[in-house]
Amino acid sequence: MSRKLDALDRAILGSIRIGITKTEKVARSLNADRAIVKGRIGRLKAEGYVKGFWSLTLTDTGFKEAEPPKIPTVMKSGGSTGGGFLIGIGFMILLIGFGATLFVEQHYRPMYHEAMGWKEEVQTLYAMTNSPAYESTLTLLEGMAPYASRIAEALRLLGLGEVAGLIGWVPEGADVMREVRSASRRAYVYFELLEEYPPDRLLQYSQLSVIGGVALMTIGTILRVRAPKLAFVKSEL
Repeated sequence: MSRKLDALDRAILGSIRIGITKTEKVARSLNADRAIVKGRIGRLKAEGYVKGFWSLTLTDTGFKEAEPPKIPTVMKSGGSTGGGFLIGIGFMILLIGFGATLFVEQHYRPMYHEAMGWKEEVQTLYAMTNSPAYESTLTLLEGMAPYASRIAEALRLLGLGEVAGLIGWVPEGADVMREVRSASRRAYVYFELLEEYPPDRLLQYSQLSVIGGVALMTIGTILRVRAPKLAFVKSEL
């Protein structure tokens, strides 16, 4: 305990003496950087001026050395917090941009060109399954479906087993036609979506992400470089 305490040490002890027993609150009461205060408290503990962990208390020596806290002038350490935040966000956006570029070039572009090779077939199927003739046929099958089993049984009694088999397929045929029409509509919508987002367009978005990430990281770095470094200056108050 031979070390001579400076103004900040005594101010920290003074804050604890008046009942401010948390490191965060001590730093706030002194308008000081939390990292500085935490380090000083650790040293004061090691030297026997302070004890406790969750709630700080003074030893007899610390109580004697404590002075009423004065608000010192303390510059923040580690550069700009906003600068660090921008660097972090920029780095995340940069990674996303690079990942998106890689995905577009290696996976999306080949898939896109392969899928577009089926465009005419999908359009033809969509036109057919949404035509008036298709709708009329489906309506007819749906109307016959409740009576198909009776009609098929009557045809079998007449010795027309092959025709009866075809009639018996009517309910399933109606279900199949509905599924085919639904699938053709989904495929048509997917192809419209693909045409809205060709590989080159997605590549532009990913490249903009890369540029934006680099820009944010640059701004954040400038803010950190220009931010004041750690310093403690005794208050003149």
